[in-house]
Amino acid sequence: MLHAQSAPYDVFPAAEVPYYRVRYEASKEPGGLIFPVNYTVWIPPGVKTLRGVIVHQHGCGEGSCKSGLTGAFDLHWQALAKKHDCALLSPAYEQPEKADCQMWCDPRNGSGAAFEKALGALGKASGHPELATVPWALWDIAGVDIGRGA
Repeated sequence: MLHAQSAPYDVFPAAEVPYYRVRYEASKEPGGLIFPVNYTVWIPPGVKTLRGVIVHQHGCGEGSCKSGLTGAFDLHWQALAKKHDCALLSPAYEQPEKADCQMWCDPRNGSGAAFEKALGALGKASGHPELATVPWALWDIAGVDIGRGA
């Protein structure tokens, strides 16, 4: 169930197959992610087993964070993902304007755990449980990192 979202994060495309979305509210626990977050994934139609996940990560600031709501719908990124039997995932952290983006872009501040939880939930929802264990290619404002996490 999705809770009501505040502007500017309340308007985004619907996640209908082959798209899947999970949203987490801000954590009240120490060390948890202090911002709500949406994760939207696109699974290439017809792929039997995913080989990886391309993470299209937005930059800091409210405008950049809002762009994360549509990242999984980008046709150029989808073509790249499909070519390599990868999912395309786009997080959208609901960072208020002028808030410290280190509170989500540093995985030790709860975003790492939320990201891995989302991979498991989206893998289950999409019928691709391997999404939780395949390698990642993380594209962000600074370039590409490849790995399985910290």
